[in-house]
Amino acid sequence: MKKLLFSAMAAVVLLNACSKDDDASSSGSFTFNGTTANTNYGTYEKSGDGHVELTFSSYDRINTSLGDLSKKIHVVSIELDTFAAGTYTFYVAGNDNPYDATKHFRYADVTYNYSLSSQTEGYSSDNLRGGTVTLTGTAPNFGVSYTLDFDTDTKVAGVFNGKLVEYKEQ
Repeated sequence: MKKLLFSAMAAVVLLNACSKDDDASSSGSFTFNGTTANTNYGTYEKSGDGHVELTFSSYDRINTSLGDLSKKIHVVSIELDTFAAGTYTFYVAGNDNPYDATKHFRYADVTYNYSLSSQTEGYSSDNLRGGTVTLTGTAPNFGVSYTLDFDTDTKVAGVFNGKLVEYKEQ
């Protein structure tokens, strides 16, 4: 009986030790006109009007002072009206289909290779022309994939897998 009890306890310890850690590091990246940028930090920010902005960045928005950053940063932000698993397409105003918050999104922006210290260089745009965003999982761990078309020939495609941390304006 003692051997059976010991074996059961050992199995529980072993299974817990091998289980996936909820705080496992996140991973993400996007391609910008064929060049890859790492975006391993994911946040979401709730606005007063009900929107949720998902942000994937190359720096930790919560624990990094922007004044301390001397390297170039990469950021993709996508604003959703529904913070739930699903596939969302960019809504083009004026088409015959009415806006549906469970199927559409209206805004995204990208910043690539931007220098905070000089406030110059790189590329930044919020002139979105089309795209798709797919959100899977449940809070706080999500999988996000997106394809976004900006300006005339700027294509951004990316993924993020991991914990989205709530960002609150200081």
